[in-house]
Amino acid sequence: MLSIVHLGGGGKYANYLKEAAKRISRLRPIQVLTATPTGTKSFRVAVHASGEPLTREELTNLMARDDIAFIIGDSRGIRPEVLSSCHAVYSVSPLPVSHQIEAAILAEQIEQIAVNGQ
Repeated sequence: MLSIVHLGGGGKYANYLKEAAKRISRLRPIQVLTATPTGTKSFRVAVHASGEPLTREELTNLMARDDIAFIIGDSRGIRPEVLSSCHAVYSVSPLPVSHQIEAAILAEQIEQIAVNGQ
């Protein structure tokens, strides 16, 4: 299962994320959560400014996994214990951007890869 965990799950970007998930779900099962799943064996990827830049190729490779969760923080970021529990940390922009923009960028790229199959 592909999951996007948006810890700051309010506002217009949350609606954008839900709409993008509806479009993606036609091609691949996806869920949008507002809390980090517990007791799951998902490969957890934090989307955080401190991470390595996420390339389209790397995102495509990550999406090839059966069970992956992308975790996006709230206005305070991602708590250190959540960040340290992730298997990988990537940034979606070389510029510092808000968590809402991170969610929008990630959803857009996931949708593009799902639609184009690459």
